[in-house]
Amino acid sequence: MISLDVISLFTSVALALAITIVDGLLKDKYEEIDKKLKRAHITELLELCLKTYFTLNGQVKEQKEGIPVGSSLSGLIAETVLLRLEHLFSGSDPPKFWARYVEDTFITRC
Repeated sequence: MISLDVISLFTSVALALAITIVDGLLKDKYEEIDKKLKRAHITELLELCLKTYFTLNGQVKEQKEGIPVGSSLSGLIAETVLLRLEHLFSGSDPPKFWARYVEDTFITRC
């Protein structure tokens, strides 16, 4: 029996990993033939939407780690990353039981 919890989910998700995973899903699932909106455009828009700026001591800074906490995209992106990681970890020997609620996971192997 294993219990997992992602601490600070949004700030723990590497932005580059998230974009790579979403781009991979688009490559597998999005048919861009005869469409003006190409996969590269969607990925570029995602990168722009996930940029976050804040003010610290009167200076504007860019958030370098994680995905934005207040963005409406962040929940979807975090869920997508967790689903991909679950898929990779379950592999050829899936556990008997796997349950997850947001970032809390419970696994049994026997």
